[in-house]
Amino acid sequence: MFFLVEIEMKKINESGRKSYRTYENRRKTALLLLEAFERNQRQPGNEPVYILKEYLIERFDVSEKSIYRYIEHLILKWNFKIDYDRKKKGYILLEEPRLKDPWNHEIYNEDVIMSLILAERLSTAIPKKKIKDTIRETIAGMHKSIDWKPETLQQKISLKNIKYTRPNATFFVQIIQALKTPHVLNIAYLGISADSVSQRMIKPLHLVLYSGNWTLIAYCESRQGIRFFNLSRIVSIDSSEQKPFDWELYRKQLTDILIKMDDFYGIFITDREYEVELCFSKKIRNIVKNLQWTPSQKMEDRNGEITVTFKVGDFTEIKNDILSFGENINVVKPKALRDQVIDTIQQMASNYQIKI
Repeated sequence: MFFLVEIEMKKINESGRKSYRTYENRRKTALLLLEAFERNQRQPGNEPVYILKEYLIERFDVSEKSIYRYIEHLILKWNFKIDYDRKKKGYILLEEPRLKDPWNHEIYNEDVIMSLILAERLSTAIPKKKIKDTIRETIAGMHKSIDWKPETLQQKISLKNIKYTRPNATFFVQIIQALKTPHVLNIAYLGISADSVSQRMIKPLHLVLYSGNWTLIAYCESRQGIRFFNLSRIVSIDSSEQKPFDWELYRKQLTDILIKMDDFYGIFITDREYEVELCFSKKIRNIVKNLQWTPSQKMEDRNGEITVTFKVGDFTEIKNDILSFGENINVVKPKALRDQVIDTIQQMASNYQIKI
């Protein structure tokens, strides 16, 4: 039931009615309250265990009135049955709610369903039985909360990766170890062109799974800067020396990159920033108007044609996606991207012996 409160608090925060500090405090308090209730509910024996009001006030560093509001929210909003004993001056959780009309409930959103499906898949990959059982117990509790049996969910909803490039298993473990206890790796990296292999000395900083590909963000000593390495293009790894390095020295650079990754299009972030403007034809306007290229994109309907504006740090990925729309797209700006697309179209035409 904890994730129900997470969703509710997130909704409050996104509405703009609460400050981030208020949202964060209430979110943590609500989750800790439920955790405390659940822990006490599982105590052995018949004697009910109450959570003292004084303990809650001290534990969460809030007033008695605030504790009352949190408890009231759990009772009225989520239908928890919580009892208060005046003599013991404490609360006890009697029963968790069962949703009467789950299909109309706000917890059935994409994030929740996706989390459940991924959690089910991840639980099968954990090798240690104790950890696996703990995860499965948590998943079972989530299914109980939304009143949907796991086997029913699997029958009705599934997740399929359209494409996935599996990296070398040994290389993957070596990279994870280098991230856990930061040390330098010497790799042979395959270039885009055939038979182009370069030797790189790298300091692994962050690993991300993006569009079916594992990408390592690392400081490259050979290039004297942070670079992105596709794991499927790593030919060999030499980690015999395991020369340590201070990961904290690169924290700020990495943080800036990850922030840009959330706001920019694609995964490849450079020191440069480009504003891209694309114009889509009326023919595919109903498809395009539902696409989200970036969270901060700007979309405009100009007499039936859809114009989308967003930021990128590199042209490699966006150029390929632009070409996938064929004749139904036009690059308005920047000129450098427009020229690259034109060059690619001319090369494609040349492959088919077509003159443009």
